[in-house]
Amino acid sequence: MVQLTSDNVQKLLDCIQEMYSNLDSAALPAHIVSTTSKMIPSCVTSYARISRKKQKIAYKGIASCRKWDKLEAFGSFMHEHPLTNFMHAEQLGPHRFREDIEKAVQKRYPDFKQSPQTTTARISDVLTDRQFRSLTVFNEFFRPNGVEYQLVIALLPDRDGYATLSFNRDKRDFSEEERLFLSLIRPHIVQAHKNAESFAKAQQAFAALEHSSTSMKTHGLTYREEDVLYWVSRGKTNADVARILNIAPGTVKIHLERIYQKLGVDNRTSAAMFAIGDNRKT
Repeated sequence: MVQLTSDNVQKLLDCIQEMYSNLDSAALPAHIVSTTSKMIPSCVTSYARISRKKQKIAYKGIASCRKWDKLEAFGSFMHEHPLTNFMHAEQLGPHRFREDIEKAVQKRYPDFKQSPQTTTARISDVLTDRQFRSLTVFNEFFRPNGVEYQLVIALLPDRDGYATLSFNRDKRDFSEEERLFLSLIRPHIVQAHKNAESFAKAQQAFAALEHSSTSMKTHGLTYREEDVLYWVSRGKTNADVARILNIAPGTVKIHLERIYQKLGVDNRTSAAMFAIGDNRKT
């Protein structure tokens, strides 16, 4: 059983810590590439989004540490990529070495078919060097980019597709220790994405709240009146609002009368509808 050395365990922890330091969803793929490349050296580290819409498979949104040459060639011949083809046999059709790929996957990665997104694999695990180099995708795409070996894992599956993180080298295949590292870092990449998404939602909510507060200020409402109107617009009674805000029910009534006057309405229903309509504009 492969184990990480103490030095590499520390490198792994450092990588995880750095992984969580970026909360920008748009910049995260490039950050993941930069961070993981420090642990797994490669000629090209690439993060790609794969679309499965309309029963078609297509690569898009690629972030890499070096620009790929002849990327369109990969799109034309990606059905020959052994792991991609294995995952999408129905859409991509039969593979020249399908039988060999099937046997290798079943032997080395028995759970790959059921959970490909948790399997870290090398092309050399399923094809011999001679087989791989005989493929058009190798000669038209990998060879021109100086790539002989690839280590890859799928991430973030959803109904429209998933992402892949791949490491590519020219002269030396990837070790079992490097494969283990990528397997260990995968759940943290997924969590980093979730953190970035949650942060983006929080920013949007804060911006909407700030905008709503500014909008209410144009009507002359005080902070306390905003609080009262917020809870009234959510169906709370005067007693409920008093309990939530720790004030007397009579004080809530006074605030409401002032709110009606400032908004030019006659009752709590009209005030609530005003607040809801104003928030929708945001």
